[in-house]
Amino acid sequence: MKIREKKLANGNVHLFLDIYYNGKRTREFLKLYLIPEKTPADKEQNRQTYNLAVSIRSKRQLELSRTEYDLPKPYAEETPFLSFYRSMCEERHKTPDSDGNWGNWHSCLKYLEIYADEKTTFKDINKE
Repeated sequence: MKIREKKLANGNVHLFLDIYYNGKRTREFLKLYLIPEKTPADKEQNRQTYNLAVSIRSKRQLELSRTEYDLPKPYAEETPFLSFYRSMCEERHKTPDSDGNWGNWHSCLKYLEIYADEKTTFKDINKE
């Protein structure tokens, strides 16, 4: 997957992703444009635009890797966290080889219930 550039008639440069996956080649047009650099502000704007294109490319590569290696999709930001964690605890409790570990999960759940309520979503969680 590469970021490609196409020069336009007005002097701008259009950025797009050139994706080669499973023997197929596709393009994803990002609607991002680099402008001719006449001032330091133009140069800064182009740097930010290109960095945005790089972050989009990284995100697409991660999505393709998840499908290629059958990795689980990340949980939606609006998913309620406590209900998710409770289901994880139940899975741990049902697994025969994790009996010694289940107490840790259950204890952690009790602490999480102190700090979070039923409306807390993944979006609300951070390091603090």
